[in-house]
Amino acid sequence: MNNELAVSNNEAERAVVGSMLRDPTCAGYVLQRVREEFIFDQQAREVFVIAKELESKFEGSCDAVTVAHEIEDRGPKAVEVTGGRKFLEELMASVPSLSFLENHVRIVIDGWRRRRVAQLGRFMNEAADSPGADVDKILKRLQAETDLVAAASRHQREMMPWGKVAQAWVQELEKRQKGEGTKKTIPSHVPGLNGHLGGGVPVGEITVVAARPGMGKTALALDLAEHAGREGPVLFFSLEMTAEDLMARWLAKHSIEGFSRLKTASLEEAGKVFKAIKPAVADAKGVQILVCDSADVSPSKVRSFSREVQREYQGLSMVVIDYLQLMTPDPSSGKRNRSKEQEVAEMSRKLKILAKDLNVPVVLLSQLNRQAESREDHRPRLSDLRDSGSIEQDAYAVLLLFRPTIYWEDTENDPDEIIIAKNRGGKTGVVLARFKGSLFTWRPWL
Repeated sequence: MNNELAVSNNEAERAVVGSMLRDPTCAGYVLQRVREEFIFDQQAREVFVIAKELESKFEGSCDAVTVAHEIEDRGPKAVEVTGGRKFLEELMASVPSLSFLENHVRIVIDGWRRRRVAQLGRFMNEAADSPGADVDKILKRLQAETDLVAAASRHQREMMPWGKVAQAWVQELEKRQKGEGTKKTIPSHVPGLNGHLGGGVPVGEITVVAARPGMGKTALALDLAEHAGREGPVLFFSLEMTAEDLMARWLAKHSIEGFSRLKTASLEEAGKVFKAIKPAVADAKGVQILVCDSADVSPSKVRSFSREVQREYQGLSMVVIDYLQLMTPDPSSGKRNRSKEQEVAEMSRKLKILAKDLNVPVVLLSQLNRQAESREDHRPRLSDLRDSGSIEQDAYAVLLLFRPTIYWEDTENDPDEIIIAKNRGGKTGVVLARFKGSLFTWRPWL
């Protein structure tokens, strides 16, 4: 307790609560950033809770007079716990100027984060000394808790003057003219798709690639990973197939040998196949794709591995997840007996936050439900996204893959389609392409 007191700042805590009492218009700013557990001072915390309750009922109603009246209405016990009118006056007097509110909020949050880190340290020591402790569970909980501590400092983006935003764009364009601009997209092998997406899949956002089984989701993801991997590390979570299976597809793509021949080559053919794939093997060494083919992948594991790669390789070009519905929800998510839709929605949201926090493109593969199978034309729609509409909400772009040859034998010469069903950065539409199954890659139609 003494250690926690040492890293708290009563003056800042009281100034934050006092600012709400002096000027209720500050309440929105404070309540978006400060939770009651952030305030260590017990009396200040009790007043904060009452002010928060009043503000949630009636906007702008957490002024000192209204809060004092509410405390007295609750009886002598409430007056004793909060210090009554006298303490409210002290809180307001502790505010040197409302212009310092942002700094005071930052100090309060920093104090809570320090206290929480100290608590986690004690938890780790106790857990490590506990006989039979499950180390994996301990580490998962620690990861989840540290994410919460880190998130507390990520305030919602401050309001920016429109002119300042415009100036930021000018500076970015000037950097691009000099060849110094930050890369905003990762291209694919299909120019038409790149054109629709403003150059490729966007950095700091989720791009969803969705389709029924066998449509070429993994192939498109591997195409994108290759482009990104030639510039920096790519973390590829393959929940459905092994790293060896992915490599077989890579070798098929970069050699004259088809995928099936690589998998079934006889002893007599092995020498010929090896000679054919040798250049592709050498090329693979220049592509920084790190594959995790564990079947147990949660959002916290994706975050942990992504941070590790960023730290070890001084960068991260892309994260690929194949595919969302096979992921495992974080054990610390709280509520039990949740529906699959709720679990998928939560995982999708966490991956969106990851993309923004690490400023990397996340390519998220997803299954579609069977609705398209019952339609006459079999073409997929956004509403077919399996288990959750939140995937659509979280995505910057949604690409739906469609191959007529899956349904009709006489369409072998028809183009395949990449349906851009959602695109925040540009237009939607259909890009004609060709999925070369034996070579496991997507290419332009013409």
